[in-house]
Amino acid sequence: MEYNNYINRLNINELNPMQLATLEATDAEKDILLLSATGSGKTLAFLLPIIKSLDIENKHPQALIIVPSRELAQQIDDVLRKMQTGFKVTLCYGGHKREIEETNLIEAPAIIIGTAGRLADHIRRGNFNTAEISTLVLDEFDKSLELGFVDEMSFIIQSLPNIKKRMLTSATSIVEIPEFVGIKNVSTLNFTDDKLTESLGLEIKTVLSDDKDKIDTVTSLLSEKIQYMGDWRAIKGRFIPRDLNEIASTGVGDCKDFTAATIAILRSIGYKADPALVLRGQYEKSLNILPGINNFNHVIV
Repeated sequence: MEYNNYINRLNINELNPMQLATLEATDAEKDILLLSATGSGKTLAFLLPIIKSLDIENKHPQALIIVPSRELAQQIDDVLRKMQTGFKVTLCYGGHKREIEETNLIEAPAIIIGTAGRLADHIRRGNFNTAEISTLVLDEFDKSLELGFVDEMSFIIQSLPNIKKRMLTSATSIVEIPEFVGIKNVSTLNFTDDKLTESLGLEIKTVLSDDKDKIDTVTSLLSEKIQYMGDWRAIKGRFIPRDLNEIASTGVGDCKDFTAATIAILRSIGYKADPALVLRGQYEKSLNILPGINNFNHVIV
């Protein structure tokens, strides 16, 4: 299958070593345990094989992605939308009306992304058919376990009778796979080694901070790295947030870059963080999707 169209839409020139290794491993009849740092591109690594496996003639859900948080579900959905695959995707998570999701599930999506609690609720209510789901992804599965979703995850997996491929991801190599996941023949791809992480273009640093000072620590360190340039891009028109790697490598940005980077970091360590938009002194409703930041004078976290 040719992936160039998809990655080009994401403004990616080529897949990194971890993503290539994942694609190669999915061709074998084995389940996959993918260990790689946050920000290394795990989402694309498991989405490409999912898309390859989908049958356009099948009008039932074919792939299920379980995530630990609403924010991660939205991030995966954002990547899929940019890829323009043509397949319907539905998000299922707490914090908004279940009825909205039930309406979206009437015309069955090919891919369902959601948190364990909400997905288990939909399955118990019979809101979508699980018989045709052949691919299961547990993204950052260790975090879902830490959050106490063991019973829900076990119930969901027991409700999927025809799983052919299981893919588990984690940002740490110290993981234990519960028995209920059903993995027996697994191919482990470990990219958590320092040299391998470096090959993905990432630099990981550990910063120790008291819980009460975490946000101050993050924002202080970030402000030291980014030189403020003023709001020049908003004046020129619609703003599209730059890639965080570009911000980090150039060390130059404006309030929108600072906001996008800060929110990404805060979400990764478990905080709920959204951009607040300001236009000519008027405070606007917070948006969850970062690419929605446009035509505003200022953006704050």
